[in-house]
Amino acid sequence: MDGVWIGYGTVSDNTDGALAYRGGTMIWNDDYWQYKGLSHDDLAFIGAADTEGSEHIKIGNAHITQPNQRCKNGYLHLVDEVVVPQPNLMCALAQVRWGGKCSLASSLVQRFNYLKYDPEYTYYKEQMFNDGDSAMTVRNSLLDRVVTTLQTPAIILPTDEALKAFLLTTDNPLRSFGINQDNYYTMLMSLPREVLQPFVKEWFRTSFTDVLPSRYSNMRSAKGHQLLAGVTTPEAYKLAVQQVITAADGIIVVVDAVPNAEDLRNELTFVKLAGRVAGAALTANDRYEGERRTSPFSTDYQREMHNKSFTMFVPTDAGLEQYGLVDPISMASNNRVSWRYWSLTPDSISSNGTCQIAVAARAYRYDYNKVRNTETDRPLSATYSSYANENCATGNYGPIKRQLLTDMLDQHIVLQDVNSLLNTPRRWYLSRSGMPIYMKEHTDLNIVVNGGMQIDLNRRDAADKHDCIMQLVGQNSTGTSVVIDRPMQPTTQNVYQRLKSNDAFSTFFEYAEALNNAYTLKNMLFGNEASEALSRKYTIFADPSGSYARYGNDNTMLVNFFHNFNYTIFVPTNEGMQKAVEAGLPTIESIEQFVEESLDDNGQLPDDKREQAQARYLTLLNFLKYHFCDKSYFLEPDLESGDTEQTTTACIDASNQQALTADINSGNGMLMVRDASNRYKAVKPDLANIIARDAEFNGHPTRARYIRSASNVVLHGIDNADYLLFDNTLNGDFTRAWRTPSAARKFVKKYGK
Repeated sequence: MDGVWIGYGTVSDNTDGALAYRGGTMIWNDDYWQYKGLSHDDLAFIGAADTEGSEHIKIGNAHITQPNQRCKNGYLHLVDEVVVPQPNLMCALAQVRWGGKCSLASSLVQRFNYLKYDPEYTYYKEQMFNDGDSAMTVRNSLLDRVVTTLQTPAIILPTDEALKAFLLTTDNPLRSFGINQDNYYTMLMSLPREVLQPFVKEWFRTSFTDVLPSRYSNMRSAKGHQLLAGVTTPEAYKLAVQQVITAADGIIVVVDAVPNAEDLRNELTFVKLAGRVAGAALTANDRYEGERRTSPFSTDYQREMHNKSFTMFVPTDAGLEQYGLVDPISMASNNRVSWRYWSLTPDSISSNGTCQIAVAARAYRYDYNKVRNTETDRPLSATYSSYANENCATGNYGPIKRQLLTDMLDQHIVLQDVNSLLNTPRRWYLSRSGMPIYMKEHTDLNIVVNGGMQIDLNRRDAADKHDCIMQLVGQNSTGTSVVIDRPMQPTTQNVYQRLKSNDAFSTFFEYAEALNNAYTLKNMLFGNEASEALSRKYTIFADPSGSYARYGNDNTMLVNFFHNFNYTIFVPTNEGMQKAVEAGLPTIESIEQFVEESLDDNGQLPDDKREQAQARYLTLLNFLKYHFCDKSYFLEPDLESGDTEQTTTACIDASNQQALTADINSGNGMLMVRDASNRYKAVKPDLANIIARDAEFNGHPTRARYIRSASNVVLHGIDNADYLLFDNTLNGDFTRAWRTPSAARKFVKKYGK
């Protein structure tokens, strides 16, 4: 009834050289081991043979004294005592938990135990008792990860003394959370599973041959590190081994060192301890190591950040629960009734599935004129929720929860050490995905940070300002974690909205928008090229209709040449645009007037006039596009010195298919751009550092569930009624581009074809 069947069953071969017997015992095959290049000393190491004499092979607790007595229908082996069935690994772990040398480590391993229905066990119960009752067996999710049909696993456990000593070292992140010699057991048992899993999972080895002295060099972590960092030779390893426990289905090796110690010292451990929601998001892909296609995130954040210098701002669980995250997809609608924020709390995954995240999300109505507080706000109906067991790719509001968490991680990770952020005149930084972070205060004792949304709220003087204030700092190996009281978020305003809402940019915006509306003109000038796909070549904004539609915020358009990257737009003010018009910059109206006046008696546009009209159109288009640059540049008023860096613009030289460049100089409290005229144009301080995000949704804003791509953008107004010039030959007079048909033909070849 306990799963041990004496005198029944078969012996199955095994590539490890161990024959697994259904009766609950291991039979060791010395000849096979020698064939594999292993030694008799390895057998003796795990207690499968005497230290001397190859004939003394064991089956369980008994020695085979007369092996291989051949019979008509099999073999007989004489043993020197009654063979006692051995327990399986789960039973052996339970036994060493009580009063053994490694009770603490065994307790950590058993945190990953679960019950599973065993159909084979049920079958034999039905044969014996015919009651049809089902049966549950104890399994371990980490052991399941390494078990194969051809190999026998091993578990390496540190002794209690070794584990205690390791936990109390000064560089252990647990010290920051109050672990000491009086509470280490309680602290370990209360650790989130996402903290323990990367630490404990390396104790499980697919084959017990990896833990043998002759194969010691194979004992490495998934990251390639020696599993026992302080043990460097097979001889030292044998001295470190305190006990070997054989089970019916594997081996337990007890050592006086801590396997995989670096993973609990890892900088991400502090993150997982400081905020369980952030920790659950960082480790969400861990459960899907064997099948990344079913993991919740396309980016494996924990793997990407390992061994990189970074600072992560970790929002507390209390902040994520009480203040939550504003839903950018709900904000895409002009209907304020649809605006939502989501409270996020840790949640347990109780049944295995695809694309699960150990976080629960619940929605509340959002109004920036009110302070968010889930303790007093009333949640929306239960429909607006997502729990840990749900598939976050296809579930109800799972995709929105996934979007919120990926945005949160992307916004809060800076790939720089915190020391380079503190006590410096620089205040603007980029997170790992290009989202801007504004260091409002950044001293050793005080850190206040804002994302784009917090900047918007502060400028709007909203009730919910949401400055993010440091509570705690933890530093380990390569990274630093700064715990903040609530989360940052990117702005929900896109480039179209920023340009339209700023009176100083109204002319630039009108000229850019006019290109989209000039359907008749584009068809007349560019003919077949003005198809829906190619028309993007002749516009600034992507049309949100047709088969190539790109959906941004409702009643807006996205910049059609922006993708998942970060950009800067240097915007001429209305005075700068007027100065350009006075220098001959055409408008859509002036081009349409030229075309109308150039039509022949048959209403056709002669070729030379068409080329001149095309040159006019391309002059306006490329004038606008040259103001859009790669990378994010910020005006840093307190920065005394800076660098000059070359950037590429959205203006393309079609003759060689290369983007035109400009030089960016930051320093002396200024931000300047040197254009094709070889002159520097300065940024206007009161129109600097305007943050935008071109978020492209997977559908119309009223139906969208996630953000397909997002471009992070900073806009600056150009000072002194000036603009950027894309072609030095047009300096002071844009009409040179089309003054003669020959000049127009040359210009169109360079900038249009």
